[in-house]
Amino acid sequence: ITHGTWQAAQWSFASAQSAALHVADGARSAFALCRPPGHHATADMYGGYCFLNNAALTAEILQAKGAGKVAVLDVDFHHGNGTQAAVEGTADVFFASSHQWPLYPGSGRPEERGVGNVFNRVMAPGAGGDAFRRIWRAELLPALADFAPELILVSAGFDAHADDPLAEIELSDAD
Repeated sequence: ITHGTWQAAQWSFASAQSAALHVADGARSAFALCRPPGHHATADMYGGYCFLNNAALTAEILQAKGAGKVAVLDVDFHHGNGTQAAVEGTADVFFASSHQWPLYPGSGRPEERGVGNVFNRVMAPGAGGDAFRRIWRAELLPALADFAPELILVSAGFDAHADDPLAEIELSDAD
C-alpha cells in the first residue's frame, strides 16, 4: 500500500462504473481494465489487495439502472469471497468461480450456494487448462445458461496463469 493506492482503487472503479453506464445507455458491450478487480473486498473490509469490489458494485449499478439478471464470472487463482458475500443473498445475481483449493481466503467450497445463485468449483494445485475448461464447459457455463442473465461481468485475475510465480494452477494464454 502506498500513498496512491486509494486513488488507484477509485480510478479502477470509475472505469468499471463508466463501462456499466455505457451498457446501461444501450451499448451492447463494454470493457473496463480494472486491476485488481476487487473480488476480495467486502462491504466493510478490504483484503487481498482489493479495496473496492468493482464486479459487485458494477452489478449493483447495472441493476439500479434497470438491468434484470446479472452474472459475475470470477476466474482467478483465489476465490472471490467479497463478490460472493455481496451477491449470495440476491437471487437475480449469479456468481460462478473457479479457483484453487485450499488457498486464501479459505472460502469457495462447492457447497456454498447462496440462494442457489452461487457456483464454486475448485481446482487442485497443479491443475491446468484441461481441468479448467472441463469445469467451465461441463458445470459453470451450463448453470449460467440456465440462469439466463441479461448481462455478464467477468472478474478476471491473471494469477492463475502458469507464468505467475505464486500460482499453482497452470493456465495458458489460450485458457
